[in-house]
Amino acid sequence: SVVVVCGSGTVFRVVSLVVFHLSRGDDNCVLMQVGKAGESGFVPSFQLPGGKLERGETYNDALERLFNTKLAGVIDKSHVASVSRDREVVQKESKEFVVCTKYIRNVCSASFTANHVTAPSCTVKAASWEALQSETNLELHALLERPVWISSDVNRTLFAWVSEDESALLSGSSGEALLTQWMSALEPPRPDQEESGDGFDNSGEIEI
Repeated sequence: SVVVVCGSGTVFRVVSLVVFHLSRGDDNCVLMQVGKAGESGFVPSFQLPGGKLERGETYNDALERLFNTKLAGVIDKSHVASVSRDREVVQKESKEFVVCTKYIRNVCSASFTANHVTAPSCTVKAASWEALQSETNLELHALLERPVWISSDVNRTLFAWVSEDESALLSGSSGEALLTQWMSALEPPRPDQEESGDGFDNSGEIEI
């Protein structure tokens, strides 16, 4: 980020971001980052895949880094068809630095060209499945029934296909609690699954 001091003495930050909007052709669901590994399990982190543009880095460099880090082992860039790039500017106070910050988001919109994602996917804890038998939360049921893939990079980031309506729900006021329930019910892939690279197709069926 860059810190700028205006003539009036006002201080504000400028942060350049690169985010990746990958949609699935059959239903227009979008690949979202839904969580990441914490000290005692998975924690919610709902956003488009992306990160800050580092100093001296070009837009294409940042996308390449994204494929090699957060998306490593989940999405291969050979299965992506680039569609467009847009720039969005949002200005708000940074929660971390408590300083007015201008966020410049470079959004790459692309389509997924493969038939399925082949990557290790998380499993639902047996105790969570048992508890769900008496659970009436249909949204949580729907989330737990879909594949959630985990990246192979050191941060172990989680991804899933999410519909437009689900994205609105998870981004809303009640979304954090639902995300927390979802993440707390998941556990990492079995070692044999990670070694074999077994995955799930878009319908949630095990790939043979």
